[in-house]
Amino acid sequence: FINVSKISVNLSEIFRNLSFKKIDVPKGFVNGQILITGLKSDPYFQGKLLASSVELSFPLIVSNRISIPFAKINVEHNEFILLKTSGKVKKDYEIFAEGKIVMDRWKFDHAEANISTYEKYFPCDLNVRVAQFTGLADLNLDIYLADGFLDVSGDVKVQKTKAKVLNSQLLQKPPRKKTHIRTDLNIFLGPHVNFQFDPILRCLFAPDSEFK
Repeated sequence: FINVSKISVNLSEIFRNLSFKKIDVPKGFVNGQILITGLKSDPYFQGKLLASSVELSFPLIVSNRISIPFAKINVEHNEFILLKTSGKVKKDYEIFAEGKIVMDRWKFDHAEANISTYEKYFPCDLNVRVAQFTGLADLNLDIYLADGFLDVSGDVKVQKTKAKVLNSQLLQKPPRKKTHIRTDLNIFLGPHVNFQFDPILRCLFAPDSEFK
């Protein structure tokens, strides 16, 4: 067996050297211990990790940093399990998350997570190639990453939001990406949702509208 004790990882150093623009981690630490037993061809992982003082942001989704005081991670067999934890945006808006990373022996197999704000709205800015969204959102999302595909499903409720589709970008060929994103979302529109199809159409949605 291999006993990896007194693990101490500076997350900011790791993400600084990764060319992964969908997440930014300027601060955070992971400490703990992992025991590795079993065969070399079929390892068994067991241990506990603690992430602390984490600050992160998703530049394409949340413009503000999310602060996470601590998060517990259990390591069981081939799974790294993030227990349900909470973080805050602007020190006032709370977001909850849980999930796991599943290994295939020594290789990554897939990751899955749930992110929810439990019927509470928080500032959410989304800026993709053909559209921009700015306003308040209530999220309940299931995320699954495997084989170069990122699947996002669940419910998104928005209010006091400006949605702008960039018509000039629709005709451009999308850039090649290593990870392809697939969505299956139920989007519920609350009061004061303004939609702009630049430069053709501008409208204001009626409250309680729904679309996918």
